Amino acid sequence: MVASLGWVSSRCLQPNPHPLSCYLCIDACPANALVITEEDSEVKLIATNACHGCLQCVSACPTEALVSHDIDQLFNDQEADISLHVGCHRVANRHVDKTLHCLRALGADSFAALSANASPQAVVLHIPDDCSACEASPTNSAKDTWRESAQAFCSITEALPTGHYQRARQALSRRDLLRGRSTPPLPHIPEDDTEPKARRLQRHLDAANKRVGVVAPTLPGIKLNHDACDAHSVCARVCPTDALTAIDNVLSFTPQACLNCQHCLSACPENALESTTLIHEQSITLRHGVQTICAACGRSFQMHNNKRNEDGMPTCPACRRENALMQESFEDLFG
Repeated sequence: MVASLGWVSSRCLQPNPHPLSCYLCIDACPANALVITEEDSEVKLIATNACHGCLQCVSACPTEALVSHDIDQLFNDQEADISLHVGCHRVANRHVDKTLHCLRALGADSFAALSANASPQAVVLHIPDDCSACEASPTNSAKDTWRESAQAFCSITEALPTGHYQRARQALSRRDLLRGRSTPPLPHIPEDDTEPKARRLQRHLDAANKRVGVVAPTLPGIKLNHDACDAHSVCARVCPTDALTAIDNVLSFTPQACLNCQHCLSACPENALESTTLIHEQSITLRHGVQTICAACGRSFQMHNNKRNEDGMPTCPACRRENALMQESFEDLFG
C-alpha cells in the first residue's frame, strides 16, 4: 500500500456491525487495485501492487474510512484568507505552494473547504495539459466529472507535463529499510471519531455556511409512505450514522448525517421509504406514533394512522400480516 494511505476499518460500512455492500472506493480506483477480502469473519481492504498512488479512493469514501497523510497535511498547512496553489507531481511551477501526487485525490468537499478557507483569495489547481489522458484518469467515463467539480470551486491552470505519470513511493522498500528511512505517518484519528459519519458531506456544508459563494451540496432525503409504514422502526435500527432515529415513538431524519447508503430502503419490509433530495439542513419528522397494546396478541407496538382490525381494535403489524396470510390461504382453498 502506498505510504500515505490508510484504512480505518471502524469507519467503513463493509465490516460488522453493519455490514453494507459499499464499493465506492473500489469503483473509484482507475487501476482496479483495491480488493475486499474476508478471513475468519474479519473484513479487510487490501491495496494490491497495482496501486499507483492517485488516492482517488480517499475522496470517494463518504465516511473517510480511507485517510491520507498528504491530504491531511494540505489542510493543516493552509493559511486562511491567502491564495493557495496546488500542483500535480507532473507539474513544475515556482508558484505551486503544495504538491499532491494526483489532484484527483481531492473531491468536491475538499475543494469547497479549501476555497472557503482561502476566500476572498482563490485556490488554483495546476495540472498537466494531458491530465484527461493520464494513467490516473477514469477510463470508463466519457465526461470528466472531477474537472467539473474542481471548476465549481477553484481555478485550473494547465501546463506542459515534466514527464509521464509516476507511481507513488511504496510504504517501505528494502532499500528504505536498510537506510533507516521511516514511512510518513498517517493522520491521527481521535478515539471518539472512529464511527461511520457523513464527514465529507458535513465538511462541504460547513464550507458553504462559512463563506458566501461556496456552492452548497445537494442533501439526501427520505420520503415516508404513511399508509405502508408499520412503525416497527427497522429503518432506524439499521442506519449506520443515526440519520434516522426513532425516539419516543417519533421517527426523525437528519439529512446532513445521511450517507445515502439506502440501507434503510432495502431493510424496510413494507417498502415504505423512498429516496429523494433536499435543499435544507433541518431535521424532518417523518412519523408520529402512539404506543398501544395489540388486541390480538397483547404485545406493545407503535400505532400510527389508526391502523385497526375489522372489529375496530388496534392490531400490531405481525398480527395484521398473519391475518392477511390466513385470508389469502382461505381464498386459495375456497375461492
